[in-house]
Formats: sequence, structure tokens, C-alpha cells
Amino acid sequence: MQKMKMTKIYSVLLLLLPCIPVIAQDKKELKLIDSYFKEGQYEEAKKLLDKNITQYPKNGEIQFYMGKYYYQKQDNDKARYHLLRALDELPKHVAAKEILANIETTQRHYSSAICYVNELLETRPYDAELWRKKIALYRLQGNDIEANRLLKRIRVIYPQDEQFKKDYLYSLQVQSSQEKKKGNIEEAIKMEQETLRLNPKDEEAYLTLTNTYLL
Repeated sequence: MQKMKMTKIYSVLLLLLPCIPVIAQDKKELKLIDSYFKEGQYEEAKKLLDKNITQYPKNGEIQFYMGKYYYQKQDNDKARYHLLRALDELPKHVAAKEILANIETTQRHYSSAICYVNELLETRPYDAELWRKKIALYRLQGNDIEANRLLKRIRVIYPQDEQFKKDYLYSLQVQSSQEKKKGNIEEAIKMEQETLRLNPKDEEAYLTLTNTYLL
């Protein structure tokens, strides 16, 4: 019984041995491609990519770098194609999702861009820049209600982040002005009170609130 097991193991190893040099060569090529990208030698990288992509079409990293190449060349359709192929093979590939989010934003496919940002947030839930990007995408989409709701929630999570605070204060000013135009004075007052709570030394905010009470 033991002899049969050993025979099977040897058989598997013999089948895998020819693949080891290929895997080693594959990693070496990928390292060289990556170095070309870092040095800005995109056409040199493309030569290696063309050679490798026909041999290893299911290699997710090769597909990623090909997508990255076309992204550098601003050919978003080809970039998207290869990046999606990369995700087929490597579903958790962070860099591919980052570039896809940028492509969809550029092409004004904001819902798709938000989906990619959401996927990135699953692995980096405390990345403030990703939350900023999501808020910005909601605004580009014209969904200010969701953007303001998210900004309010995120500001509590990042109380020391000055940019989130500034953005939130500005959003309160905009919302207050909108509510006044609609005749919703009580709602405007609530937002101006919140502004003062967050920024009690703002003399202009006191004056604005006083004037709103007189409306």
C-alpha cells in the first residue's frame, strides 16, 4: 500500500518537473516587465507582453500589465478588456480594480466606478482616500443626497481628518442655502447649528444663523 502511494507521488512529481523552468522563466519575465513600467519604458514592456500573452493567455499578471500598457496609452477599451481578463484569473487583483475604477470614471460610467471602489473598500475599509473617491463619484453622478450622507458618516470615523471636516462644513453650507430657497427654514437652522457645533469660533457662521432665525 505504501509502495503504491510513493509511486503515485513520484508520478505527479515527474509531471510537474517540466513546468518548474517555465514558472521560473515566467516570473523572471514579469519582473522585467514590471521594471520597464517603473522606468517608463512602455514599448520595451510591450514587446515582452506580446510574446508572453500568446503563450500564457490565462496568466492574470500578463493580462494586467497589458491592460496597464493600454491605460498608459489612453486606449481605455483595450485596457478594460485586458484588465477584466486579469480579474477572471485573479479576482482579488487590487491594482487592476484601481485602474478599472479610473477608466470608468473617465468614461463617466460612475455606477461601475463605484462598484470597483466598493470592492477595494472590502480589502481596505480604512482607506480614507477610497472613501473620498466614493463621495466624489456620487457627486459626479449627481447623487448629492448619498454623497452628503456618506460624508457625514465618514467624518465621524475620521474626526482628525481636516479635509473631511472642511468638505462636510461646505456641504452643510450648500444644503442650508438649498433648504432656505425651498422655504425649509427649520432644516436650514439645524444645518447651521451643526456648522457652529463643529466650528464654534466661526463668527460668520454665527451671523448666518442669526439672519436665518429672522427669516
